[in-house]
Parts: sequence; structure tokens; C-alpha cells
Amino acid sequence: MSKALRICKDLQEEAHIKGELMKRSTAHQIEYWANLGKHIEKHLNLNEVEKILNDNKMKVVIVDLEPYIEQSYSEIQDFSDSLNF
Repeated sequence: MSKALRICKDLQEEAHIKGELMKRSTAHQIEYWANLGKHIEKHLNLNEVEKILNDNKMKVVIVDLEPYIEQSYSEIQDFSDSLNF
């Protein structure tokens, strides 16, 4: 059951922009953030959550490891070939 909820304009605008990038409606983006926060609180204690929120130096970096995996596999294969078993 949906219910009307008042949120600040800045949050609504940010959710709209991020939602468009992620192919979500504004409402679904806010729901996504709310669920993410709910799961974070479930698995971290309050001190850890506060530290994350207050640490301006903390950054999350997502790296695509596929090129490195392929490179490593290629190097292992080359080494294996050089052994001439």
C-alpha cells in the first residue's frame, strides 16, 4: 500500500537525476536508497554507520576485474606453454 510522504526538494531532485541514470522512477530510486539503508543498518552497528556517514574521506571504488583476470590467465597459459610438458 503506497502512502504520500513529504521529502525535501533536494532529495527529490537528486533521486530524480540518479533514477534517470539507473532507469528507475524517482519513487523507486528513493525506495532503493531506503532499502539499502535498511540493510546497512541491519548488518552494521550504529557506530560503524555513523563513522561511514561522517567520514568524508571514505570512498567506494568499483573496479571491473575482468581485464585483469584475462591478463592473468593469459600469463599463466604462456608460462605453462613455456614449460613444454
